[in-house]
Amino acid sequence: MACKGNGSCFDQCCCTCFEDEDCEIESEVCTCGHRGHQTYIGGTTECDIYCREECPMNCQLEECNNFRICGKKEPRSSLNYNNGMCLDCAIHYGKVKFLDIQDDCPICLESKDMVQICCGKHNLCLDCWKNISKSEGKTACPLCREHIWDWGRRK
Repeated sequence: MACKGNGSCFDQCCCTCFEDEDCEIESEVCTCGHRGHQTYIGGTTECDIYCREECPMNCQLEECNNFRICGKKEPRSSLNYNNGMCLDCAIHYGKVKFLDIQDDCPICLESKDMVQICCGKHNLCLDCWKNISKSEGKTACPLCREHIWDWGRRK
């Protein structure tokens, strides 16, 4: 299947490639079976590794819309499933708009860099949003209580 320039040429891969020391001919041995591939690191875990063979479109991994939170890069085809986010961000944080303003956070009351959370109505500091998102089972805006998975359904 030919790549359409959307990153479909990438395969998620947890391989470790190494030189086969027992072999007389120097050849790469790859435990994933994708011979002659390039390895791309998209984050900090072993599940953030991708392989790509030759691609006529020269696709690259792209940053999650919340890259400042998660530090992950994925193929565009994967990001498209989650509104431009990696799966972790889509589940825990929702789409966050990074604002270029410093203001008093309505949660911690400290003057910090602000983000607009998915409800589109409220701003708070990134630290508070990360704490709220990770500590609560169902993430909702702490001010209006709108659930993050409802935000994508609004018109």
